[in-house]
Amino acid sequence: MVSTSMPYGPSGAFSDPAGGQRRAARRYHATRTTGTAPAVPPAPDPREEHQVRLTAQRLLSTHLRPDAEHHWADISLDLTGATLTDFVLTGCHLHNADFTNTVFTGFAGFQEAAFSGDTRFSRTTFSGDAQFRGVTFGDFTWFTGAVSSGHAGFGDGPFSGVAAFAYAAFSYDAGFGGAAFSGDARFGGGTTSSRGTHRQRSNRYTVRVPGVCPWLRTPTTAAVEPGAWPRW
Repeated sequence: MVSTSMPYGPSGAFSDPAGGQRRAARRYHATRTTGTAPAVPPAPDPREEHQVRLTAQRLLSTHLRPDAEHHWADISLDLTGATLTDFVLTGCHLHNADFTNTVFTGFAGFQEAAFSGDTRFSRTTFSGDAQFRGVTFGDFTWFTGAVSSGHAGFGDGPFSGVAAFAYAAFSYDAGFGGAAFSGDARFGGGTTSSRGTHRQRSNRYTVRVPGVCPWLRTPTTAAVEPGAWPRW
């Protein structure tokens, strides 16, 4: 299995802290001995850095598709704490994926993607629409504490293991129409706006899953009923 970690953090986030301390010490020593500090290299151009990130995103979306000419198979992707813009992994296949504390700006598209292992979106921020329609989630799936400011769609996809949405906050619609939960599904403590279709503690819920569901008095085994939530 290949593990991939991409340097999408802020400027200097992937530099060596100890190396930075050594360079600062050398500048101080040079100032004391010669009276002139070495020139400090210019800061990276934000526009160039943004283009580098977009190029790296396109490489991922191209090579993680199983029909790609050069397919990167069985990848475990670690993008914790990253800032991603209009990030798309539509139809991509991965093993594990970690987006903990990641910030998605613009659209986030994962339609028809497949995660065979664990998938983490804990404390992730979606500033725009997030589309997970038809995604296959494998072992464990975490959206614990995730925050979504746009539409969020999870319809028509299987959750094969535990799915945790505890304390997730949806400012708009959260669509689960046609989703199927094979394991425990946990939504306790989540919130939505009054416009949302995911209504905490409402008697209008039609979701049925076999595991622990705080809003259901008697959980039963079935899929989310089509039409219960929008399929946008």
